[in-house]
Parts: sequence; structure tokens; C-alpha cells
Amino acid sequence: MVRVQVRTRYGDFVDLLFCIDTGADYSALPITLAQHEGIAVPQGEASRGVVAGLVGRANRYRGLLRVRIFGEEFTWVCDFLEATGPASLRPYGVIGRDGFLDDFAFCIHKPFFTLQRRQPLWRWLLTSILPPWTPEHPADKPL
Repeated sequence: MVRVQVRTRYGDFVDLLFCIDTGADYSALPITLAQHEGIAVPQGEASRGVVAGLVGRANRYRGLLRVRIFGEEFTWVCDFLEATGPASLRPYGVIGRDGFLDDFAFCIHKPFFTLQRRQPLWRWLLTSILPPWTPEHPADKPL
């Protein structure tokens, strides 16, 4: 579980809890959570569809999720679900592969989660000759 800043329809950001799901094609967010936090949810028929997963089938509206990670903004496809979401004390969304894997390389080695921004070749060559430096990030703060 990670905290990520998500842009609201008002232009500011809210901190939301997400699970990184390597089996999910797209990111997903329950509509009730998105509306509660002021995140724009598409409602048109063109974006309407049905998704299926481990917990069954749900109606969805496909839209965009605008997030800020390490001070940089990203836009990923997101399914806004007409479902309450997983049974949890705190509601959360899911970060899927689409978009996320284009922008980041990551490794999960319990209990650590390593996230690295994918870079152009010239930047990779430059950083490969410099000494390694891995900053730490507190787990209770948004990425």
C-alpha cells in the first residue's frame, strides 16, 4: 500500500491510499471514494463498461487519473467503479500496469518496495557513471 497525491476537479491534490496490483490492467478507484475526495468522474455512456476481476463484475466508467509522484505529474487510464471496493477499514484504489509501468520500474522485495523513474537513454548513461544514491522515503508520507 502506498499514498499517492491525486488531482481533484478543483486543481488541488488529495492524498489517497493505493494498492499496487501487478495483475490489474488499469488503475481503479471506487466512484464513492472519488466523489468524496472531489476527483472528476466521467459519467458519459461512451466511457461506460463492465470490468471483471477476482471479486466479480462491476460497472465502470473509464477516465483519467492525474497523480503526482515525487513532484512530477502523471496521467493514467483509470476505471471508476460502481462498487464499494475491497472490504477495508480505509477505502483505497488500485494502481494497475497501464501507464504506471511506462513511467516506473519497481521491485517488491518484502518488506521493501523500490520505485525508480524510467529515464531516457542519455540520462541512464549519465547516471550509470555516477556513484549510486538511493534516497529513503518515509512510509507514512505520500510518494
